[in-house]
Amino acid sequence: MSNQDTINTAGELSQRVNMKVKYAMDSILIDMVNWIKDNHTHLDGWKNRTHQLENSIKEVLSTFDPSTQSLVGFVTAGPLYALFLEYKPFHWVLSGGMNEFKGKILTLMKERIEAQG
Repeated sequence: MSNQDTINTAGELSQRVNMKVKYAMDSILIDMVNWIKDNHTHLDGWKNRTHQLENSIKEVLSTFDPSTQSLVGFVTAGPLYALFLEYKPFHWVLSGGMNEFKGKILTLMKERIEAQG
């Protein structure tokens, strides 16, 4: 272990752990956006006519709040009509991705944190 790899304080250790968790969460958000864009047309999502909605779907990278020990990240869709499509019977915009990843997030987080070493 080089001097650069040495952890000097508990705060530094905590910061490194938090960065690993944040990186894992950010990569999951990116995967979720890609899944939504790849699967909306054949899994009862919206029909892509103008590409405006699909192009607006983005991840907002996670933010870690050390005072509450919480990590928050978002997936968003820009146009207002996305809200109406989300609640139209037998359609979805973002909720399909949320449902697809709901049971996998903790497992994916663990795998991605471990992969970082």
